[in-house]
This record gives sequence, C-alpha cells and structure tokens, in this order.
Amino acid sequence: MDVVRRDGLRGETIVVMVESEQERRPETTGRGTKKILTKMDSRILEGVAAGVPTAKLAVMVDLSRGGVEYHVTNLLRKLSAPNRTSLVSKAYAEGILEAGTWPPKVVPDFVK
Repeated sequence: MDVVRRDGLRGETIVVMVESEQERRPETTGRGTKKILTKMDSRILEGVAAGVPTAKLAVMVDLSRGGVEYHVTNLLRKLSAPNRTSLVSKAYAEGILEAGTWPPKVVPDFVK
C-alpha cells in the first residue's frame, strides 16, 4: 500500500492511500481472481442473472425457496450489493459473470 501525504493550501493535510488490486484480493488464483463462490453460489448467481424466479430456481438447484434466499443473501453480502439487480451488475463489472454469453455463466476461476 502506498501512502501519499500532501499539505494543502490552508494548512490541512491530505492523505491518499493507494491499494493495488492484488492487495485487495486475498484469496487469488494464478490469474488474480478470487475463488469466492461455491458451486451452489455460482448456479444461483447464474439463475438470478437470467431472471429466473426464486421458486423455479429452487426446483432447478434442488433447494427450498428459503435455501435459495439464503444463498442470494450470502451473494449480496459477498459482493456488497444492496439488491439482486446490483448483484448482477457488480458480478459483470468484476468479471465474475462472462460478458456476451447467454444464459449467464460464472467464470470458473471464481468458483472454489
């Protein structure tokens, strides 16, 4: 981590901390991606990204609706997303979901 300190014009001090991408990714593969998702997480994220309703997704992954909601809640926490829409958006932005594919597919490097 690099720290840059600079005194401002009015006597205030400005401190900027710069963290490299590697420093923010504690559990990485050789390509620098986090292995943050379980196989079930990845299946559920793919379903959420495809717009599959909870009840249908539960049947697809052989869980109860509550089980699906449990995994969705964990995914929201892992990606610091407030709702399903931003969960999918962040997953694409962070490269967890492959861009340009349908149905949505999790990049295998992110699965434990």
